[in-house]
Amino acid sequence: MDAFSRFDLLALNALDIPQIVRTTRAWDRSMSRAVEQKAETLLRRVVEDTEKPGNVAQLVHELVRISYRSGLDPASTASWAERATASWSGLFFESRDPGGRRTARLADRLAWAARGESEPPAPGPLSRVWNRAAREDDSSSLAGAPEQKVLMLESVQALVDDLVERPLTDGAQVPLPRLSELGQDRGPRELNAIFSQLFPSDEDGSFVIADPRRYPGEPRVTLRRPDDSRPASMGMFTIVVEPAVSAQHAASGPAATLGRDPARMWEDPTVGPPDWATVVAALQAAGARLSPPPPGDYRRLPGYKALRRWVVDDPSAGPLFDAVRWKDRPLGLLLLARLISQKTWAPKVSTDAEYLEAELNDLTTGDPERSPPNGIWPVRPGWVVRTTAPTPGSVAYVLESTPSS
Repeated sequence: MDAFSRFDLLALNALDIPQIVRTTRAWDRSMSRAVEQKAETLLRRVVEDTEKPGNVAQLVHELVRISYRSGLDPASTASWAERATASWSGLFFESRDPGGRRTARLADRLAWAARGESEPPAPGPLSRVWNRAAREDDSSSLAGAPEQKVLMLESVQALVDDLVERPLTDGAQVPLPRLSELGQDRGPRELNAIFSQLFPSDEDGSFVIADPRRYPGEPRVTLRRPDDSRPASMGMFTIVVEPAVSAQHAASGPAATLGRDPARMWEDPTVGPPDWATVVAALQAAGARLSPPPPGDYRRLPGYKALRRWVVDDPSAGPLFDAVRWKDRPLGLLLLARLISQKTWAPKVSTDAEYLEAELNDLTTGDPERSPPNGIWPVRPGWVVRTTAPTPGSVAYVLESTPSS
């Protein structure tokens, strides 16, 4: 696992990081140092994904999607609580079971591992040297953070912890006791202000976590909030799930011609580039967005390969795809679409170059980590992508025809 193309946040969170540290420290010092270096590298990515409000909102949306998909599969439902507890606990903030286990925040576990430690040290003079928490309950990675930010992470973790007992299903109304207890302690007005920064509000004041108008084929999932005017002891946060409606029924006008549910196209081997062209055009006409591919090794999915083939082979596909594409990651296909349609593209940050090259590598070599030996990517017959240096220290990517074309 690395911090870019091979990063999997939920798989990382499910690892017993303290046990890995203890084992490598006891048996192999060189391996222990490698673990420390890897933890330090991954920590930066984890902080980015689990602390920025926009990324937090996107991640909660993804967790809700995972929960709903698991609820559609009886086998997945049977093992849901165990799997969700392992991969969701401590993701944003410390998770606690009353009278039971405590799971430290993932960023803290990685920070300890980066120092070769499996747990926080007891408070003392040395803790000040490392900027460690002065109290057992404090998070070292959040030391000095604004109170509003800490409350956001604590609130989102409480919401997530309330969803690990059973997956979401159509028509479900799930009480959220941990989140509601936090609201009683801090006041529902404070938590409502937090969630209003993360999610849009519905007409009834609920917060919309998943909206089929933007992500066709998904259920509508809202967080129903307590009334600010009622006593805090009477307020209860609740998750409400409205049945998923396929895209052709969710849209009107041109979007009614979709004929397929985009959410089911990723794993469909019969899907081809023309199918994506039709669906994307209909989504654009409806003002809707395409949902991201399922997490994991999405580049191996036949529907993803067909979408990428359309983007690469049709120069007019880039702007259409850009208009309906999912927000946030994965970004590689979006960057590739912009390069194909514009013929040249320069990254603003180094991570964008890594995302694009991972996509180009997978397209041409079948492995996101393996670049072509000559540094030239043959993306389609008669056309290649190569890198240039417009100015010293900069890089740009250019799509050009080969002499034989």
